[in-house]
Amino acid sequence: MRFRDDNGMFSRIRELTNNKELREYLETWIKVCFLISNATPDVKFMEEFFKSYSDLTERLRGLQQPVSPEDDAKILEEERNMNSIKEGIKEEHKNEGTD
Repeated sequence: MRFRDDNGMFSRIRELTNNKELREYLETWIKVCFLISNATPDVKFMEEFFKSYSDLTERLRGLQQPVSPEDDAKILEEERNMNSIKEGIKEEHKNEGTD
């Protein structure tokens, strides 16, 4: 696996390594990754792991701020505008090829 500066995981790892208060967390994370990748777990273990992972994602989802209807509409409008611009550029390139 390769990481670059524009990779979110690379940024998280770099932040963890630069924060001495999170050293124990980082070490534990590395140990868990090592153990999981070097084990041949049984089905019960995998079921428990996926249950734990699902619980984690639910906890994290609960921490996220909901998007207001106004912000949602604004984001959708921005996306529509960007798609319109992209389509316009594609159309220009297509028309240039026929001239």
